[in-house]
Amino acid sequence: MAVTMSRSFILCYFLFLSLQYVCASQGNFFEHGSGFDDESLQAGNDETSEVKLPQDMTFPYYGISYSGLFVHTNGLLAFGTPKPDPQALPFSNNFPLYPDLDGDDVLEKHVLIAPFWADVDTTNNRGTVQYRQRYTEGDPDIDMATERVRKQFPSQVDFTATWVLVVTWERVSFYDRDTSSVNDPRNTFQAVLITDSQSSFVFFYYDEIKWTCGTTLTTCSEKTGLTTTDSHQAIIGFNAGDGLTSSTEGFDNVKRTELPSRSNFQPEEEGSFAFQVNHGIIAAGCSTSSVTFVPHPPFGSILGGEKVFLYGPCWFDTITCEFWSRYGTRLQTVNGTVEGPNSAYCIPDPFFVVGEVEIRVMSEVSATKTGNYRIRADFVYLRSDSVNLDRISVEEKVTREGAGDDSWNTATEDLTITWSMGVYGDNAMLDVHVLNYEEDEPMGPRWQEVFTAGRRIPNTGTFTFTPQGLENVTSANAFGTIRVQPSGNRGTMLYSDIHPLGYLLEEEFQEDSFYWAEEECKAWAENDDQMVDFVSDLDSCPCTLDQALVDTSRFVSDLSCNMLNNDNECRLHGQAAHCVLSIFPNEDNAGSSCCYDSYGNLLHAGDYTSGDQSVGGMSQRAHVAGSSPYGAAGTVPTLSHYKVDMMPFFYCCVMETNCLGYLNRRPTADCTQYQSPRAAVVFGDPHFITFDGSNFTFNGDGDYTLLQYLKSGVEFRLLGRFNVTKAAGSSYAFDPDTDYGATGLTAVLMVENDADVILVTTSYIDGIQIERAEYDPVSEQTSNWEVVDFRGQTWLDFDGVRVSINNMEGYSRVTSVTVMYKESRIGVNVTRGTFDVSFLAATPILPPEMMNDDYVSGLLGNWNNNTQDDLKSPNREVNNPDRASQQEIDDYATTWASESTTLFRKEYRYDDTKSYEPISEPSTDGMTSSERQFLAEECQDNEQCQFDFMVTRNRDIARDTLSVMDAFHWARNHTHEVHVCRYRPTPENGTKVYRWTDRETGQLMDTPNNFYETEIEFKCNGDLSLLGSGTRVCQRNGEYSGSEADNECFTSECGTLETVEHGSIAIDSDEGENLVVIVTCDEGYERSEGPSAHECSNGEWSGGRTICGASGGSNAGMIAGIIVGVIFLVVIIVVVVLAVMKSRKADHKPKTANPVKYSEVESKDMGYEDEVSSKKSGSTKGPVPAPRSDIASEKTDSHMEEVV
Repeated sequence: MAVTMSRSFILCYFLFLSLQYVCASQGNFFEHGSGFDDESLQAGNDETSEVKLPQDMTFPYYGISYSGLFVHTNGLLAFGTPKPDPQALPFSNNFPLYPDLDGDDVLEKHVLIAPFWADVDTTNNRGTVQYRQRYTEGDPDIDMATERVRKQFPSQVDFTATWVLVVTWERVSFYDRDTSSVNDPRNTFQAVLITDSQSSFVFFYYDEIKWTCGTTLTTCSEKTGLTTTDSHQAIIGFNAGDGLTSSTEGFDNVKRTELPSRSNFQPEEEGSFAFQVNHGIIAAGCSTSSVTFVPHPPFGSILGGEKVFLYGPCWFDTITCEFWSRYGTRLQTVNGTVEGPNSAYCIPDPFFVVGEVEIRVMSEVSATKTGNYRIRADFVYLRSDSVNLDRISVEEKVTREGAGDDSWNTATEDLTITWSMGVYGDNAMLDVHVLNYEEDEPMGPRWQEVFTAGRRIPNTGTFTFTPQGLENVTSANAFGTIRVQPSGNRGTMLYSDIHPLGYLLEEEFQEDSFYWAEEECKAWAENDDQMVDFVSDLDSCPCTLDQALVDTSRFVSDLSCNMLNNDNECRLHGQAAHCVLSIFPNEDNAGSSCCYDSYGNLLHAGDYTSGDQSVGGMSQRAHVAGSSPYGAAGTVPTLSHYKVDMMPFFYCCVMETNCLGYLNRRPTADCTQYQSPRAAVVFGDPHFITFDGSNFTFNGDGDYTLLQYLKSGVEFRLLGRFNVTKAAGSSYAFDPDTDYGATGLTAVLMVENDADVILVTTSYIDGIQIERAEYDPVSEQTSNWEVVDFRGQTWLDFDGVRVSINNMEGYSRVTSVTVMYKESRIGVNVTRGTFDVSFLAATPILPPEMMNDDYVSGLLGNWNNNTQDDLKSPNREVNNPDRASQQEIDDYATTWASESTTLFRKEYRYDDTKSYEPISEPSTDGMTSSERQFLAEECQDNEQCQFDFMVTRNRDIARDTLSVMDAFHWARNHTHEVHVCRYRPTPENGTKVYRWTDRETGQLMDTPNNFYETEIEFKCNGDLSLLGSGTRVCQRNGEYSGSEADNECFTSECGTLETVEHGSIAIDSDEGENLVVIVTCDEGYERSEGPSAHECSNGEWSGGRTICGASGGSNAGMIAGIIVGVIFLVVIIVVVVLAVMKSRKADHKPKTANPVKYSEVESKDMGYEDEVSSKKSGSTKGPVPAPRSDIASEKTDSHMEEVV
């Protein structure tokens, strides 16, 4: 029977035989052959060749980055191991492959990409396997790869390839073909791997497929190479290697001989398939049967206006997008736009919620389909911090020129805005509108167009308009945003920052802005005084910046004033070094804002100087992050806060009418009631430090309960997964020759009540990969897992939990994250190794109310400041960690092995536990001199660092262990309670001055703080008189000396009444004809001159000046006492001198006295103890200069030195 070939095959094969040169490729094939510098795999039926990527380049695949792979004769690309084992595979076993294929009880991880996995044979000139890699900018393969990715994956508009591998199986035959047969079927196919080391793609091309299997199956014909059963066809797809995860999408029901006529390209291009593979597998093109789609970008602004592309299904008809909250409320409905079968988008209007938003798309199907269908999408994330549009790229916003100038506060001069012309076409015509925000009932939160600045203006990127006072812009709605949008049709809408609309405020304001603002400020103050007191229930601010940085379970850094950002401006808090916000609102939807100066001291909002717009943290009647489920007055993220808190700030402070009055109604949440949280940690190989400070090592392998809090109404669990520690990038089974005899933390899972489950895992691509899922507490099952995309964001709000990114490398590589649960108020910090990326460190943080709570348990113990019961099993059996042997510790830890492995997204798989032997007593045997030097110089006497290095001989792992220890002990040493006094506000129309001595420099300071021995002097402005004590000193009991009541300034017809040193003034009565005040001397003082009361009569104060002197008699008696004391002191000095001289005569050999350190004396005098010193090598300094605020109480952690 004649063999049918395509003409291109015949031509290229003829040239191959005659010239050993392969010509241009077939169809969509990348060009290939020796003329393109391809390398050829050795002829045979089971050959492999390794391809190593250039340095600093990797190929991400199923969440792991690989620096090399193997090309295999049998239509296969393999990572980690050269080829699947055994050689003769049962091809009926489709993906996913069971890890133990050969039945030897050893789990082999087969990480595979299979363009056509069959039993290929290239001996005797029966075809070739050729390959090449390219990684040079401007190379034709690189350019073509970039073009094809962007075309087939429209969401990858910014993708640029940096590495390409082209592998071509050219006219290959199958093993053991019957050579006597006239049939000589051949297959030609190609695989192209493309990446930028972050995103990766695989393209399969098929030119001709004539056979589908090998003779290892009895159903295969040795003449035709065809099989009689569909299940025995060649395998095509992707295998992650864990026995669970794989994809054969698009190939399951396709006869292999039909591949050259099939495609998932859009529009179709025969024999062509494309997939994105860096995390999961996403097919290119569109599907007529798909009921899910991928939105791009995966997150958007709360203001909307951005195109949300919908990739996955094929779109043919008009579509409508509905946006639904996670609470089942339809938020808005907008019409969508279909650009083609593979591209459609919707542009949402502004939202009044943040978090997960479900998109439902309705479409009238074409004539070839019946009925309507609803598509349920993945989630789009809305970030409230994007309201501050200064935080996103220039192309996405409208910029107000001179936004910080007074010109925007009134309608006195023309105003200019700018935007990027590239957002719209060169010939686009645009409209410019000003919108204001309202949320009054019954209509609720909404944006309204109040002013049209321009219509059908050309897209020049700049526009100037003339503002004017408007009747409908009043104090109730005088803030908003400027929007630029296409004229006449719906398109991308750009917004400015949120700002006061002073330039549009009503005419009364424009005529006399100060008087208008003064009246509005008074009216607001009267109204606010009638509202519910929200300040008393706020989270107390941490007293020091160090405490604030450590307390990540309750406070998060303020994006607008963050010293960890390079662009830290602190516009509202200009003198502050750093500010934090309470993570969750209280029951009144209110929140705390806490700011700190460069000394680390808490700044109070009331310490305000007129004319200075830099103030401390102001409490928020409406929490800036909003309050779920949002969508109602007072609960909308940022916008409700702006209306309730920031607009009054504009009237009272920006317009300088009565800023102190405003700040006294939005005071900083005082820190006198603040209590520090307590942390524990698990890290390294793995080492555990409990909440009470015990430390032990346990080489667990599997899932364990690290912490649980099981109390009526709140059930929290923290699970950890430990795996054999591997060399970075490896994915195959444990090998004692290349892997380490250690285990490490590779995944952390958190669950609380019915809140979302958060899973944090190591990722060689993302640093840390964060996944979330819904949780059913009744069945204890998780569902609807998804990988969270944090690009361009710092935190996300989920159901009952918030996730904050602490550190990110580049655009998307997360290295540190904090997870915070709302009900329990437990936070968990998870960090990836800085030097080695193969393991995690987890630090759970308990709120202070959990101290001595018997419901806290797990591997990390409880919190009762007693180390003796830290090793408590679930059945309440206790081992004393000070006396427990390693075996007893192992036995105890095993009791916390978790049976709830189904909570994790993937079931735990043991990596060949037979060959893994934990090392509990490592030694230095066999160490090189260099290794011994590392141990001595870097680990020094840190036992955990020594242990990890002796076990792994890996310096990076040891360094990471040391780094975690540094961070943990720094946190422990900077969370002690401090001696602080209740904040005393500045009286309205008055001032106050601080005086304290810096304990390190001895310098007299005047910056605000309220620590022990700080002195404050109060004064009133003009001819006002001061009520209360004029001078106060912070005492050890946490109260300032002097009168109990706060200071006030009052006016009278008698003018200023002089303040009383060491005393206070209070109004006795103002109900009679004349005003009467009484004078009270401070404790330890008594009135020595002047009256005890003063009466204001006929414009003068009666009685003259009152003086308070020290108690114990008259001044003469005091003087006599002083003289006697001095004489007695002189006598004592003479006696001491004579005794010393006599001692020196008796002993000619001088003795060295033990010197008294200044710091020790100061410690006793100042009421603090020095930080507990660490035995660890190196410095444990914090991120700011050591503040005076590290004055710690005597209640130091008795176990700290044991921990270190």
